[in-house]
Amino acid sequence: MKKTFVALAAVAAAGLALAGCSSSSPSPSGSASAAADPETLVLLMTPSDEKSDLQAQGEDIASVLSEILGIPVEVSVPDDYAAVVTALGAGQADIAMTAPAVTVQSLDQGVATPILQVTREGSRSYVTQWFTNDPDTYCLTEVVEKDGLLFCNGVDEAEYGDEVGGEALAKITPDTPISFVDSGSTSGYKFPATQLQLLGVIDAPEDLTAATFAGGHPASVLAVARGEATVGTSYDDARIQALPEDPAVAELVVFAWSTPIPNDGVVVSTALSPELTERIKQAFIEAIDIEPAKTAFYDAYEVDGFDEADLEALDVVRQVGENFN
Repeated sequence: MKKTFVALAAVAAAGLALAGCSSSSPSPSGSASAAADPETLVLLMTPSDEKSDLQAQGEDIASVLSEILGIPVEVSVPDDYAAVVTALGAGQADIAMTAPAVTVQSLDQGVATPILQVTREGSRSYVTQWFTNDPDTYCLTEVVEKDGLLFCNGVDEAEYGDEVGGEALAKITPDTPISFVDSGSTSGYKFPATQLQLLGVIDAPEDLTAATFAGGHPASVLAVARGEATVGTSYDDARIQALPEDPAVAELVVFAWSTPIPNDGVVVSTALSPELTERIKQAFIEAIDIEPAKTAFYDAYEVDGFDEADLEALDVVRQVGENFN
């Protein structure tokens, strides 16, 4: 739900790899256009895992949405987070499941409206987890095992709201090899980089000279498991998704958390009519309980429910994003 650092605003804007093209286009004012709603809707699945997996999961979701709405729904998985906002603004997409930072960007640019926030086991928030293949450096307590995964510094007993492992994070240096997720990822880059700033490790994100972007949360886990970086970040707990790819993931130790981050959500293009926007919102609420969408929502993003979009909760994401132009 798991990240070099110059010209962030221009990251991969030309990297669209859209499977279909919506017939809708935003009006200059950013409100619904006078044109008729599209006959086919395009749903974007924000990349957080292998594109092929998300494509298949998105198609299961789209099939249920199509049945509920009576409108064909096509699926596309863009190359990166920036491409999601670009597609919405260019009229190439109508709906998107978005990371928090993408939700804020699409809202602030007037290209999309948040309609829902996902829930996981009833929670509307999640955290960044920091993990390492070098526990001797970053574990200030004994490593413990919980549910087959390894933790230290008290993370195994922490609750959301607890910021854990700050003293260990202070051991990171600007030249530490770090695997982040994507330049647009809230939990995979923006929150953890801001943590390092607040701890005085760096003055600005571009100070992290050995940092890389893995392209997805499980991919960030795998990069550290395979020794491509010493520490990494992802959502909690992307190791579960990465473990089948490489048994070395079981040796990684989560040693720190961030403060809570508002969950990802669903946005719709401002070019759609209010009537269709409401129908799409209700279709998602209905689809979460219908197979194969129910399983696909969970497999794609571990979503088990939807709640009303909380725009005020996004303020903390907006504040952190100010560090990244």
